[in-house]
Amino acid sequence: MLKNPHWIWKIASKQSNCQCFLKVKTYHNTSVVLANYTNAHNHCIGNTNLPYTHISKATREWIAGRLGDCVEPKYLLNRIHQDAMGNEDKLYFESDSHLHNRNEFITLADILRIQKGIRAETIHLDSDDAHSIQKWVAKLRSQGHLLWPAFLLASNNETETLTFYLKTLCACHPDIHPDYFMLDCDQSMINALCIVYPLVFLLLCWWHVLHAWQQHFSTTAYPELWEKLKAWIRVTDTDTFNSMKAEIFVLAPQSFHEYLGTYWLTDSFLPMWSAAYRTKHSIFQDINTNMITEVYHHCKRQDFGFKGLSIEVWKHKDVILHSQSIMLNDIEAGNKHHTFSIISCSQPGVAYTVDMIAYTCNCPDFPLINFCKHVCAFQCLFPRAGDADSIGDTSTIATPPLPALSMPN
Repeated sequence: MLKNPHWIWKIASKQSNCQCFLKVKTYHNTSVVLANYTNAHNHCIGNTNLPYTHISKATREWIAGRLGDCVEPKYLLNRIHQDAMGNEDKLYFESDSHLHNRNEFITLADILRIQKGIRAETIHLDSDDAHSIQKWVAKLRSQGHLLWPAFLLASNNETETLTFYLKTLCACHPDIHPDYFMLDCDQSMINALCIVYPLVFLLLCWWHVLHAWQQHFSTTAYPELWEKLKAWIRVTDTDTFNSMKAEIFVLAPQSFHEYLGTYWLTDSFLPMWSAAYRTKHSIFQDINTNMITEVYHHCKRQDFGFKGLSIEVWKHKDVILHSQSIMLNDIEAGNKHHTFSIISCSQPGVAYTVDMIAYTCNCPDFPLINFCKHVCAFQCLFPRAGDADSIGDTSTIATPPLPALSMPN
């Protein structure tokens, strides 16, 4: 008996009490298999019956995987139907002689049902869970730990739940105001962070960005486009970024072109993933993915002394070494008495400005440790730094080995 007999279903009940069956028997000490098949259907078979059969396990797992990657259900539906149709002629598919694929009959409701099942598995609290959670939080609070449990509990929830946890976190730690926050392409988390921490600069994990792009075109059919995209996300120069964007739009199919323009090139989303907006980070903020392996390695290589006792000290030594490639002829006096222009050794035609009073340089490497090879080279070539008249006077050039420079605080 149906629970709600008054409901009108799009597909009638699959129960038809069909008398068709296949009986199989096997016996010991013999490989012979006996079968008895009764072909007595009381319903249509073939293409007409396909919508009533189960979706294959492989297809269900594929849909679940893409939903886990935050791919839109409507896009999945179009992708499944395109793959099911293949490259065959449309009239061939409309003919009665063609045996259809089960995936051709998948509907948006089927995909949403799988999505609902995933959420039911990942978002579940028992009626007694509140008491155990309160004890757990009390224990963690007594040990001085409260940050991570809030995020772990809220990682798979909606905007309202995430906002609640972030507000709770903010109330417990009112003195903490994050400048940056890295996350994947979770719109619920983005909305919650904008509500609770409106001034935070959101960064999207490059791995998740590329993974999302990869779901919207075939990398095997467009290998050149895929290589361009992997390089495009790392471009720090705005002009180069725009020129590569034009090349990508020429290579990309129209659907992917529209996808990038709608979701990724908006004024709000572009700064979250483009490297052109990540040029002022220190060496400890130079992480472009929230993948656990990279973050763990990045922190532990300093804790355990890899590349020296400190990655900052290691970078400082590397700067001193590379500063030796800068010659006297590469330095010119600037517009002000204390500014100087130094020609780049790695990029022909590019020059960077060094201000020896402010102790700054506008090259991309300077923000990493507030020190760069251009500042170092000027200090070595002109010990009486700041004297613009000393440029061109060879008597001021330092002949001893490179000094051990100390970075400013």
